[in-house]
Order: sequence, then C-alpha cells, then structure tokens
Amino acid sequence: FGVQLLLDLLTYARIMPSVNQCELTPYLPQHGLVKFCLDQGILPEAYGPLGALLGIFHGNDKYENVKKCIENEDIVDIAKKHGKSPAQVILAWNLARGVKVIPKSSNPGRVLENLQATEVELEAEDIAKINAITTRVRIYESNHLIGYDIFA
Repeated sequence: FGVQLLLDLLTYARIMPSVNQCELTPYLPQHGLVKFCLDQGILPEAYGPLGALLGIFHGNDKYENVKKCIENEDIVDIAKKHGKSPAQVILAWNLARGVKVIPKSSNPGRVLENLQATEVELEAEDIAKINAITTRVRIYESNHLIGYDIFA
C-alpha cells in the first residue's frame, strides 16, 4: 500500500496493520512511504529489495538503458569501499532506513551473503549517496505482472 491507501485504511480498520510490504529499492526508495509507515508504527517490508526482476522487462523501451540496482556505479563503489557485495550494500541501506528486507534466493551461498548484510555498517555518506540515485523505476509494475495497475 502507498500512503494514500494506508491513510484510507487507517480511517476504518479495527485492527491496525503492523507491516506494509512494498517495493523498496534504490530505484524506488519511496522515502515518504517509509517515513509514514515508521511514524504510524507500521514496519515497512521490502520485497524484491535487490531489484532483480529488472532484467525480465528488458526489451521494453522504458527499461532499455537501465542497469540493475546491483550494477549501479554508486552501489558498486560503496561495495568495493567496504569489501562487500552490491547486494549486501543494498540490503544494509534498507535496514539502516528501518526497513525489513526479504530477498529471495535459492542459492545457499547467496542466502548466506544476504544474511551477512546485517553486519554491514554503512556510513552516513554511503546512505546519502544511495539516496541521491536519480534513476526511478518501479520494477514490479502490476500492469506487466497481472494486467492492471493496482497502485494508488
């Protein structure tokens, strides 16, 4: 849910939501939504936090020149600086914002790597650098996935 849908829900819900699962990547950080959720005591939870599905939409002009989040130069630079993977940096960035992350992997090595993101300590300048990324792409667009737009 976006802020508008949450505002609507909060006017009539008898049981308040405790978690809001949404797309939260460096390309769609939704800072206002994250702040709203945290201010309301709702845990923002990022699905697809690494933006991995971007590749399936290549061929669509909208995504033709967009690199995957893990290939973004700023993220790669931060990863090299800390001796970590770009995926760990992205996960650590979301964790630093108070966002719970649920990356998917069936590769045991990547699962372990993702878990180790909790040990990554990003500096304020690293977080600011990721926050300053200007690429804006909603990777999980409902009209591509289910045929109609569900985002308010």
